[in-house]
Amino acid sequence: MPPLPYSKLPDSFCCAGLRELKIKSQPRKLLAAMPGVQLTEMADCETCCGFGGTFSIKFGDISARMADNKCSHIAASGVDAVVLGDLGCMLNIEGRLRRRGDARTRVLHVAEVLAGDAP
Repeated sequence: MPPLPYSKLPDSFCCAGLRELKIKSQPRKLLAAMPGVQLTEMADCETCCGFGGTFSIKFGDISARMADNKCSHIAASGVDAVVLGDLGCMLNIEGRLRRRGDARTRVLHVAEVLAGDAP
């Protein structure tokens, strides 16, 4: 399996997950226990990706800039995939990556990776 960054993103292991449910180390520990998985810390991994439900609609320009920042950090980490835990975050980040011309970076749910179903 290629190196995977552990991204504590706002709506995955972040916003609701990180801030409301205190999910931070649990997914990382599970992923780290998997053979062949190399975790790579990403800059500003706890910073919001800009989705935030209606935030991305009400404040589209700000949301797009936040997603661009997140995607820049993903690109700078040099990984082939980013692992998230929230579908909204996954949609936002993957959509932004593709609009930026990145067709290579895979966006995976942590459950896909843990179940061994990641493409």
